[in-house]
Amino acid sequence: MKSQIGYFKTNIQVLKFDNIKDIDKIIFNHYITKKVNYNNMNGNLPKGQFYISNGTVSKDLNISIGKAKRLIKNFKELNIIQLVQLGNTDNKPSVYEYSNNIDLGYDLGHNLGNDIKEASNSNNLCLLDEHTYDIGDDIENCHSKKNNINNNKIVSCVVDYLNKKTGKRFKKTSVKTKSLINARLNEGFDEEDFYRVINIKSKQWLYTEMEKYLRPETLFSNKFEGYLNEEVDINEDIDDLNDIKPFDIEFDF
Repeated sequence: MKSQIGYFKTNIQVLKFDNIKDIDKIIFNHYITKKVNYNNMNGNLPKGQFYISNGTVSKDLNISIGKAKRLIKNFKELNIIQLVQLGNTDNKPSVYEYSNNIDLGYDLGHNLGNDIKEASNSNNLCLLDEHTYDIGDDIENCHSKKNNINNNKIVSCVVDYLNKKTGKRFKKTSVKTKSLINARLNEGFDEEDFYRVINIKSKQWLYTEMEKYLRPETLFSNKFEGYLNEEVDINEDIDDLNDIKPFDIEFDF
């Protein structure tokens, strides 16, 4: 990401915020651009990048964890920020990059499917590196289509991760599994939350009589938030998914 000393170009999506209805987003954008500017002057990250976590946003802006997560998720969906490296616990922040649309000319006119690619950095796991800046009249419709593609990718990655952690072979095409994951995404949870729940319950249940419940209908049910907030020491990074190969066998549990 290119930058100029003394000049910070605002992401084009921010210019569309309503001064009254989107005041929380405007405040959040100001908050993260301050982090970017501070890192550009004093930090050890590449220019344009910054550290952030749900907890720090909640504390610094005096908002709930849920609202902090929704703001981060919304800014990712709008391509205002992009995930660079995922923090492995709530205490280790993730690294994001602020997109100021310098490469807007490259992205305009590209097919939506070509604009969405899997991140090459293994630390990103299956989180998407998105570069779509749609400023046409159908922006809402395009965002809706892109969100559907994103959700399908998240479903695929979450099921792959669950299979790797448990040694099972759940199908990512299962209608029930897709419905459960999409329901949690619609409630404001994000991809990182699924990996954390899988880590927590795998540590608790693997090699015990509870192992049979390491399945989508249990982990991603309406008890998901409770599992997510359990106090468990899972001092481990989320595993790399690059070596996962899809299975063709479907098991019914």
